[in-house]
Amino acid sequence: MKKHAISTGKKSRNSFNFTLIELLVVIAIIAILAAMLLPALNQAREKAKQSDCASKMKQIGLAFANYQLDQNDYFLPYTGATSGTVNKYNTSWAWIFRTSGYMTNPVMYFCPTSKYLTSQYTWGGNNVLVHPTAASRYLYIPMGYNLILGANGISTAWGLPAGSEMNPIKVTMLKKPSQVICIADSQTKSRKWGTFEIIARSSVGRDNWSMMDDRHNDAANILWTDGHVKAVKNGSKLLPATTATQKKYYTRNL
Repeated sequence: MKKHAISTGKKSRNSFNFTLIELLVVIAIIAILAAMLLPALNQAREKAKQSDCASKMKQIGLAFANYQLDQNDYFLPYTGATSGTVNKYNTSWAWIFRTSGYMTNPVMYFCPTSKYLTSQYTWGGNNVLVHPTAASRYLYIPMGYNLILGANGISTAWGLPAGSEMNPIKVTMLKKPSQVICIADSQTKSRKWGTFEIIARSSVGRDNWSMMDDRHNDAANILWTDGHVKAVKNGSKLLPATTATQKKYYTRNL
């Protein structure tokens, strides 16, 4: 005859029931681990975005190189303006690239990290991605061109030969092209707009509009005039209105 175990109502020691305190301890440990890992994950995500931005800049650099091969070493005009007045624009160098066939996809001018620029003309419904055939939209892209290279509307105070204010310069005029900025992450002072230009001199009167943007963990991606791309920590500091900085990063003593 089989004997039946009599239940005492007590739970087995091998059961997996947790007390409330034990459960809270586990949740606290998970929260601590998540807090430790989150910055690393965010940094890795931003690094991927920075790499995407740098890749696009390299493609832009190839477009510049092809343009220079076809145009006797001249840089692209930085604007399509036909006036010598620096504040008189109708479109940007990026539009010239599009219409001449060197760079037809406007997505190449958009760094994924720049989405905090909330202007409707940069990441909103009126931007160039929505209206790729609207010339004026190319003024608000978040990658800016060193306007000294394009020379459009710049006075002879930049050190350019008299009468050359409306003409782009030649790459052969640069003594150290690997140290002269061509394209960089850009923004306006309000941090709402992208801008197609970067500028180093306050006397031109557009410093609040044309700024370099340290959007990649306090660094700015820069396409240099020899075609290489390198991020510079606190790159916005390369924009003070000083003759020394101007010569070092923007003209290299033309």
